[in-house]
Amino acid sequence: MTKEFFLSEISKMCARRSNRDELAEKVLNNEELYILLFELMGDINNKSSERAAWIFEIVSLKKTECLIKHKHLFVELLPIIKLDSVIRSVSKVCSVSTQQHITSEKPLFTSKELDRIINACFDWLIHPKLKVAPKVHAMQTLFNLRNEQQWISTELLQTLELNISEASAGYKSRAKKLILALKKEIAL
Repeated sequence: MTKEFFLSEISKMCARRSNRDELAEKVLNNEELYILLFELMGDINNKSSERAAWIFEIVSLKKTECLIKHKHLFVELLPIIKLDSVIRSVSKVCSVSTQQHITSEKPLFTSKELDRIINACFDWLIHPKLKVAPKVHAMQTLFNLRNEQQWISTELLQTLELNISEASAGYKSRAKKLILALKKEIAL
């Protein structure tokens, strides 16, 4: 599949899961298209950036090796993305990949890469206009990485406690669970 044809397919794609899965399969079979997804997601003026993020999420969760192979592109993308839909997909990939990072025998990310993930997640967590799903993924990512740097637990706990009273039901639900876990750990 050529780059031009793939771009055309993305621009015509609708949000139906079957369409996203179909394009994700094409990306899984052609790694050059995976790299193109980063370019599209980083172009905030491109209407296809949200669609590229949907495909990126599916591919990255199905085949973590792709993400790890191109993790430098992933962490460079974090401070650039601005669209809610793109942040939602990327934050979910952060959450899942950091869970794999902490359970893996060999770390998936370097400390510099983790710093970029941590900074992006705190930015998303405190962003006043960002929707709840990316915030929930961001708080889970930070919770996953709480042992990577000593200050994360305290900062995450303070942020969650500060924002929980005015948050949505979904935010409150996850935040309460994480607050309890963090308080138990800090008390030890």
